[in-house]
Amino acid sequence: MTYKSPMQPIPTERCRHITSKGLRIFGDNYQTPIDEDARTNDFWCTKTQTVLGPDKSLVILSRCIASRGCYEAL
Repeated sequence: MTYKSPMQPIPTERCRHITSKGLRIFGDNYQTPIDEDARTNDFWCTKTQTVLGPDKSLVILSRCIASRGCYEAL
């Protein structure tokens, strides 16, 4: 798979309910594009099984943080 933007590792501090196919296959060794627009469909919430969390906001690594009511630390 080739992306136009640089890659970055998955943060170790993330919500326990955020997942993706890459995370399930590669675990913490998975790399993702830095550009969020390139990865908005890559992740989903295991609580809702959709790209929207229980609070109806997008499931994106930089947005699934402790300030969200549905967040649970990994």
